[in-house]
Amino acid sequence: MSSITADSKLTLFLWLEGFFPKQIVYFLLLKGLVDSPSQLYVGKTNDPRLSIKVLCFNGSAIVDVDPSDPKPAGKSTPCLRITDPTGKNELRWVHESSSIRLLLEELYPEKTPMIGPTPLERALMNDIHSTILQSITDSNYYIKNAAAVTTSWSGMRDEDRSLAVARHGKENHVRALLKAQEWAAESLEKGGWLTPGLDHPGLVDAALAGGARYMELSYSFDLFEDERLGLLKEW
Repeated sequence: MSSITADSKLTLFLWLEGFFPKQIVYFLLLKGLVDSPSQLYVGKTNDPRLSIKVLCFNGSAIVDVDPSDPKPAGKSTPCLRITDPTGKNELRWVHESSSIRLLLEELYPEKTPMIGPTPLERALMNDIHSTILQSITDSNYYIKNAAAVTTSWSGMRDEDRSLAVARHGKENHVRALLKAQEWAAESLEKGGWLTPGLDHPGLVDAALAGGARYMELSYSFDLFEDERLGLLKEW
């Protein structure tokens, strides 16, 4: 049976400017696994076991900055490779950005906690987290159908875009954020952050901050432009 040991080497293949990967970037910073974005760009973290293989977008595809240890074809972006130098445990991969964040949270309990300490707080966190991830997915559908500039990475042709689908995606995105805002209201009032049980930004905050920052930088799209999202905009 495979497991992660003190000798295991963790390699995170990460496109730092990417939509979902940016959520991991915020997580690493808030968790204290890195001190600055510049540290990430040179592939370093605060744990020698955890290294970053930086990916970049060359205008048509996501490629490795360092081709000496490339991300295998077919693996997702991001993905986490777990290797055992002793050879006792098989090579394993974790693919989804949300799964990677949760695994790193478990592996580094001595670092800044990113989830609440009680089962109820973690359940409430998952409620808020799931609606935020849904809103981010819906905003992605919106931007792909609304902005021709996304063709380079989405592969969607102009004739396949639909303004009706774009409107539907944006409406669903706002609806999901309104639900997240309602469910996070108590946490925001108590501690000022979205993640229940914490007095500092946690896992939910990293997820939403990463998605919001990507949309702002890439498309000048304010995820919180709807006037009903006042609490989240203030956050």
